[in-house]
Amino acid sequence: MEAFLILFIMMKSLYFLRLIKEIAPLVDIIMIILADIKYFMAIFVIAEFAFICAFYNIGKNQEQIALSEGDLEGVPSYATLSGAFNHVYSSSLGEFDTDSYFGNDMTPILIFLFIGLSFFMCLHMLNMLIAIMGESFSNNNEHKESKAKMSQLAFVVDNWWIEPIEEKEKIIYLIAAFRLDAKKD
Repeated sequence: MEAFLILFIMMKSLYFLRLIKEIAPLVDIIMIILADIKYFMAIFVIAEFAFICAFYNIGKNQEQIALSEGDLEGVPSYATLSGAFNHVYSSSLGEFDTDSYFGNDMTPILIFLFIGLSFFMCLHMLNMLIAIMGESFSNNNEHKESKAKMSQLAFVVDNWWIEPIEEKEKIIYLIAAFRLDAKKD
């Protein structure tokens, strides 16, 4: 419970950091990127699940073969569901543990799965994620100043309940103004 509370407090600090002009666009970009990658994450999770199931089934076959031969050390880590999840997730991020692929009847299938996992998850999906994040960041950077002002105004509106302004019911618009000759960042 404490770990979740610590995470919540740290995330809440991002809310208050939006008041700092230089940090506000960075906090905004986190939310923008999370919104931009939602469909990517759906495809990533489906692909992860497919590879987890594939490696789990192959691992079960390797486990049966190893146990029939009396070789307890020949059972791969991905012969369990949690082991398959760990193996595929780690491999998707670039850590390749291929020791258990070789020296058994499943080697050709494992090599094929390894190449598919390497190409699709590491090369294609992670590069796509980097491209999406780069595009989001460059779009956000173009409007950095206005995003900072909008973020600060959103903070004011969010905290309207504090009653910082008397007769706030008469306010219709919040307008941010800055000098045209002000030095640009």
